[in-house]
Amino acid sequence: MRTFIAAIALFTTCYSFAACTYCTDINEALINPGKVEHLDLSGKGLTTLPDSLHLFVNLKTLDVSDNRIESLNFGKAELPYLSTLNLNFNPGIDMISISGMETAFPSLTELHLRDCSIFLISAELGNLKELSFLDLTNNKLRTIPDALNNCVLNELKLRNNDLDNAYWLTDLWSLKSLDVSDNEKLRLEEVGHALLFKDIDEVVLSPKNNNELDKIFGKLNMNTLKVRGGSTAYLAKSLPSSNYLKNIFFESVTVENGNRFYSWCNDFNDLEGINFVNMDLPAGVSSLKSAKQVTLDLCSLERSSDINTFNENVNVKVVNVRGTFNENSTVQEVTNEAPVAISQAMINNKVPEIVAPETFKETIDAQKEQVVILQNSAYAIPKNAFMTKSGELYNGEVSLEIKEFNDPFINALSEAPMVYRENGVSQLFSSSGMIDFRAYDDEGNELQPNPENIIEVELIDLQPSEDSRLYVFNEQDSNWVDVGVPTPIGDADLRKKILDSLNQIPDDYFYQINPVKPDFTMDVDRSRYNPYEFSFDLARDGYIPSNYSKMGVSDRDFCRTYSDQEWMTEKRRVFVVDTIMTDELKEMFKELKKEGRKRARFYRKNEEYGKELPIPGTIRDLKLEPNFNKDNFELSFKYRNENVRIPVIFKEK
Repeated sequence: MRTFIAAIALFTTCYSFAACTYCTDINEALINPGKVEHLDLSGKGLTTLPDSLHLFVNLKTLDVSDNRIESLNFGKAELPYLSTLNLNFNPGIDMISISGMETAFPSLTELHLRDCSIFLISAELGNLKELSFLDLTNNKLRTIPDALNNCVLNELKLRNNDLDNAYWLTDLWSLKSLDVSDNEKLRLEEVGHALLFKDIDEVVLSPKNNNELDKIFGKLNMNTLKVRGGSTAYLAKSLPSSNYLKNIFFESVTVENGNRFYSWCNDFNDLEGINFVNMDLPAGVSSLKSAKQVTLDLCSLERSSDINTFNENVNVKVVNVRGTFNENSTVQEVTNEAPVAISQAMINNKVPEIVAPETFKETIDAQKEQVVILQNSAYAIPKNAFMTKSGELYNGEVSLEIKEFNDPFINALSEAPMVYRENGVSQLFSSSGMIDFRAYDDEGNELQPNPENIIEVELIDLQPSEDSRLYVFNEQDSNWVDVGVPTPIGDADLRKKILDSLNQIPDDYFYQINPVKPDFTMDVDRSRYNPYEFSFDLARDGYIPSNYSKMGVSDRDFCRTYSDQEWMTEKRRVFVVDTIMTDELKEMFKELKKEGRKRARFYRKNEEYGKELPIPGTIRDLKLEPNFNKDNFELSFKYRNENVRIPVIFKEK
């Protein structure tokens, strides 16, 4: 069997020059830029944002994914309506020098940065006050800037990074959905403690060892938990005690002991749903009765008859699962396809979905040098690269039509023969990737390459091998021609650019890399006799002194940090609210008291590693400032994501 990289060196795009609101070509969009609302420039070979971006004053979405953008130069752009920016698949993009992004895109709510090989993100990202969705899947991040707590992040995707701490998570109070799965170095107990006191809809995790899915997750106000990978042995026994959890998803999880696992699932109370995806389920799955609905998606059942024996109160959804359904079965089969059984080996290998390749189309000028970049290939096209069938140099517009075949199944469906014949011997190819490159003149006639001006092709080798060779298909005799060994192209330039950018990082940014613990928390102690009186008991590292007398002043660093706020390190002071005590203020004090003491209990119960856990403090940025006009003080702090200001006076001793 011979290994090859196949490039079919054969050789469009239908162009419309009418004004558009959804545009996929910059030239067409520039006809009436004020009308454009959605601009899709994905896969266009861009190395920076378009210089004309500032002209699209009504733009709402911008897609520049699948390019080679290395730096973000916003120029004169001020796009007040832009809500979505897609920068996915731009490897090596610089997310450190992003000054001016908040001015260019003040209303940005969605930012997509998937598969960009990002090591660091600037704290300036926190200047995007309206940012609610951030996708950083498949990057190389070790931590996230603390400044993101200035945004209103609702959904944060961090799957498959190099995260090694969760301190950045403590102050993200608006977060509703979090995916930190497939982060090998991340301690899940840190994640759980950092989510304390937060109201969160969904968390996606990948436990890696026994009991790593810590009991703390049973204490969270969390609606949905998704477990991706690992084993059922990694689940904490106390997790079913949660009063908040309503939905559980298990994806590609190995079931170690079926009876024990199903019994563990049945320990939950009043679940809305249990969902299994890509799993081998042992006999007895029909014993599940703690959820109103059980979903089996791409699963293999050890005992197929289980499908028909679920409790009548359980609604069962089945998608591509092997089993026989009775006529009276309450099971809902959500597929018309033949039953499919997925083995664990296939799950672990992450078999990709078979998708027919799309045809890339673009019109270029034969008299100009061009670079065309697709997801897995790039083309450097020189001037005068094309000839007519009669052998004359072609100088007009060239319509390109390119297909990439990057999957063995798709290669087989490409209608190109996968057999190489040499000296009367036929050999089967093992493909490392294949392309179909065609070119046409302005009348639709097919062009041929000019051997004097060769088009340079870069093609990603999907199966690297020392004996890889490059073949070109000859349509005249339907045979492949061996044109030699492909020239390997390394990523040394990309690495150098990344290292150079790291060397230029100001010291301030490295502060964002190091985990920083919350300085203090407080317990609110309200008077039984006067509802307007209250006091704060300060605590370092989450521990509240049991005698509630005073903050220890032996910590010189702490005293030095708050040298202008000496009252914080002195003996406890009692305040009197110098305004009307509203119901909202009473409720806030009640919650502060509850959360402060709960936080202290978590530290005391986890003394073996307590000070290493990022337990959030619900109060931040505490200040006490005199108000000379009103002859009182203003106590200000940030409670969760809310800024609070309370006029107070000191109670006389």
